[in-house]
Parts: sequence; C-alpha cells; structure tokens
Amino acid sequence: MKVGIRNGSHVAEFCDCFDSAPEDVCMEMLSSLIESRSGKSKNCLPKTREYLQSPGFISLKRTVYLERQRTITCTSQGKVYDLEESLERVLDTGLIDERGITNALLSWTRLPTTHRLGFCNC
Repeated sequence: MKVGIRNGSHVAEFCDCFDSAPEDVCMEMLSSLIESRSGKSKNCLPKTREYLQSPGFISLKRTVYLERQRTITCTSQGKVYDLEESLERVLDTGLIDERGITNALLSWTRLPTTHRLGFCNC
C-alpha cells in the first residue's frame, strides 16, 4: 500500500500486512511517520495497537508479519533468561492477569535495542 503526501514528494509505503487495515489505522501510522521525520515521535499508536491485537490480524497476518521482522528471533529462550519462565513468575505473583496477555508473543531481538524495558511494535 502506498500513500502519497500532497504537500511534498514523500511517499509512505506500508507492507501488505496492512492492506486490510482500517483507514484510521493507516492515517495514524502515516501521521506518526510524518511526525518522526520532523523529530517528534509517538512510541505507541492506540489504533494501530488495537488492529495488531485484533483476532482478524492475528489469524490472517501475524505469521507473515513476524516472519518479515529482521530483528525478532521468535523464541523466548535467550542466552541467560527464558521470557516464558519470567512471565510465569510474574503471573504467579498476581501482578498481572493472564487474560491481559492473551495472544502475546514473547521474543528476544537479535541485536540490543535502545528500549530499556522492552519494545512493543505498535
């Protein structure tokens, strides 16, 4: 999907994982892209997050989306820690409810990121 910006020569191109995304999701992503080019950045886009967590996206697009990510290992087992085991310990404390993490994917990245406490790709 390509989106042109009328007041300039820039073209934003989203992967085909977003070809069935609602227009408001695409506009939010485009707005975020424009803001990041001007030095402003939004770390979490609520409409995009909702779309990425929707049953429709998960069943139809999530596998393709994850396979294309260059930095995601798609494994919870790291060199020292296993994220699944860490999650179980947190669940056992009652700090979070298992219903709040339905369809979550825990994965390490191939390279260190600049995010101190993790990363949400939405």
